[in-house]
Amino acid sequence: MITLNDEPYDCEENTSIQAIIEDKKFSYPNILVALNGLVVEQFLWREKKVKNGDKLVIVDLHHGG
Repeated sequence: MITLNDEPYDCEENTSIQAIIEDKKFSYPNILVALNGLVVEQFLWREKKVKNGDKLVIVDLHHGG
C-alpha cells in the first residue's frame, strides 16, 4: 500500500507511476508527479515503480478562465 494524494492507495509493489495515472484516470495533459517528495519527469513514469510505504502526489494542472 502507498499513499496517493494523502489517501491510502492499494496497489501491487513495483506498479509503475504510469499504471497508477491510468488507473486513477488522470486525463489532463499537464500533470505533476512527485514520489517521496521528488519530482518525477514524465519520461520516467513507465520506468519508475512504487514500493510499499511510498508517498505519491499526482496533481492535474488546470488553466482557469
